[in-house]
Amino acid sequence: MENIIYICRRWSAYFLLIVTLLTTVSCEKENDSFAFDEEINVAIKELKEFYKREDLILNGEQHFKKIFITGIIVSSASSGNLPIEKGIVIQEERIGINVLLDDNALFKLGDSVRVNIEAGTLTAIRKNITVTGIKSSDVEVLKENVSIVPRTAVVAELNANFADYAGSLVKVVGAEILGHQANDTFQGDKELDDGTGGKIQLHTNGSASFANEEIPSFGTFTGIVQYASNGSTIQLWMRDYNDLEEYNPSPYPAGFPEVFNTSLVKDAYAKANLDLASGNWTFDGATLVTKTDLRPINVDGTKGVQFNQRNEVPLYLQMNFDVYRGASKVTISHGSYGTDPGCSWRLEYSTDGGVTWSQMGNDVIANNKMPKIAEFDMDIKGQVRFRIHKLALGADNNGRLNMDDFTIYNN
Repeated sequence: MENIIYICRRWSAYFLLIVTLLTTVSCEKENDSFAFDEEINVAIKELKEFYKREDLILNGEQHFKKIFITGIIVSSASSGNLPIEKGIVIQEERIGINVLLDDNALFKLGDSVRVNIEAGTLTAIRKNITVTGIKSSDVEVLKENVSIVPRTAVVAELNANFADYAGSLVKVVGAEILGHQANDTFQGDKELDDGTGGKIQLHTNGSASFANEEIPSFGTFTGIVQYASNGSTIQLWMRDYNDLEEYNPSPYPAGFPEVFNTSLVKDAYAKANLDLASGNWTFDGATLVTKTDLRPINVDGTKGVQFNQRNEVPLYLQMNFDVYRGASKVTISHGSYGTDPGCSWRLEYSTDGGVTWSQMGNDVIANNKMPKIAEFDMDIKGQVRFRIHKLALGADNNGRLNMDDFTIYNN
């Protein structure tokens, strides 16, 4: 421990960080000098954390003979759609990094490689963290045709946490090509929207082997996550045409129809937030119930919702999340409990994240004892969320309200 403290006091700031990256370090104090093992291995994740917005010569003080990173090549030079010219993108576990080479023709997609970066510089090209100054002779192929499973990520997550995905292989499921027209091809920048919030670009070089292939209006796309040339737009770079999977779009947002199929047991009518298949909902004066002869909910074996009776304040079943492809219609199964009198409710919507709410359509009177579908037609673009508002009618004509099968249709 004394030796390490002594050494650390003598190091420059960036060598203090290197010491945290070493898997095996051998140090000794002798005549005010120190030395390391000739070879060290650095995890890609830790190497990227090394970069502090300034170029860093990785072995600037020549303390190491070799510094290695290892990973699987997830880029394909042969397809012509490569994020870095004459380079490779390698991924270790979930983290990837760009490596610029003098020649990448020797290396293929799926090669497991070990790269000596001792002579390299850690920098950022268009804000993409990259190791430069590496020769093809510094890359050793350990094994060929190694498969790597892409991480599935939604667009909202890529926008929120780009650094966690940069340089790695990612699959975006069920994305729409915005502004798509008949006979459009892959070439250029296409906006991808998967309905989770925000957009990213699908980038295809004009020289890519699949650039002139027709692109569908919807698809599941796999590719390498990078910043665009402007250093701010997030892009997905497919390796080849096989990175496209057919996708038949659903008419509903993810998790809908919400049928309240959950093992959760709610504490009566007390206000609570519950995580359901579609997202997090507030139950305020409402609870989860199972089917009985007195409850007009679906007989599919899932649960439904029941609002309290005789309420003198509004009661709510409210989405705490947005859907992002708008809404063309909402349908809800509803009915009045048992021998209770009827009650009244309304559908409300918010396009500002739940800050303000507006009524959609007219109030609905529920006095039916069998499930009945209430249908609301609309034309809402972009993000929106909904809630059920049971009116505060007091003790008279204000029985318990049952609901099920809350369905939103994309616009």
